Order: sequence, then C-alpha cells, then structure tokens
Amino acid sequence: MLVYFTLKVILYNLLSFFYCLLHYNARYCIIMHYNFQKGSIYNLRRGSAKIEFYQNFDTIKNAYNNGLIVYKLLYEHLQEKINLQMSYRTFYQYAKKEFEPKQAKIDSPTLSKNKGSSTKDIDKSMNEYIKNFEHIVKG
Repeated sequence: MLVYFTLKVILYNLLSFFYCLLHYNARYCIIMHYNFQKGSIYNLRRGSAKIEFYQNFDTIKNAYNNGLIVYKLLYEHLQEKINLQMSYRTFYQYAKKEFEPKQAKIDSPTLSKNKGSSTKDIDKSMNEYIKNFEHIVKG
C-alpha cells in the first residue's frame, strides 16, 4: 500500500511539473517545483521579506554577535533555525544595511560649491581648508 501511495505522489508531481512546462517557461516551473518540494512559499508579497527580517531581528543580531559574521553562513543557519522565506540576496541587503558601519562624509571644498567663482576664490577656499586641517592636526 505504501509503495502504491509513493508512486501515486511521484506521478502526480511529474504530471503537475509537465503541465507547468506546457503553460509557463521552464525556469519558472523548476523554481516553483523545487520550492513546493522544499515546503516554502516562493512568491512572497511585496514588503513581506522586510517584515520577516525585522520580526526576527533579535535572533539575527544574536547569531551575528555570536560569531556568524559571514552573511551566507548566517542565512543558512537562520533558514534551518527559523525557516526564513526570503531570498539570500534580499537578506544580504538588509543585513548589510544593519550590520556594516556607515561611512562618514568628509566635508571638503569642491568646485560644485564654488560654481561661477574665479580660480582665486577657489584657491583661497582651498588654503582656508588646509589651514583648518593643519590646526586640527596640531591640536
């Protein structure tokens, strides 16, 4: 009886896969068939990955602080632990935004600030900037 049921399930999966191939493109069918077998929901609604990330942020942050600093390993660990549904690419974007330090902008004189100015004004501005920098370095 178990063999009959197993063959019936396999046959049903193959037929549904070939039906999909007839009506959609091959890449879509392979992805959908694979994710159906895996038990995940592939087509997440817009914004649901962001909600999923921030709902589980404490778990993600704890795993990151405990040494899983490689995003791929962190993602795989979280897929096993909390069954993440988002793609790795989406996870990487949110994790990078949260865990990597933001670079500070350096205020420097540029030509865009001095549009329409003469070269003497630009030189004067550069000299003031250098003096201020030297003053900061000397303390």
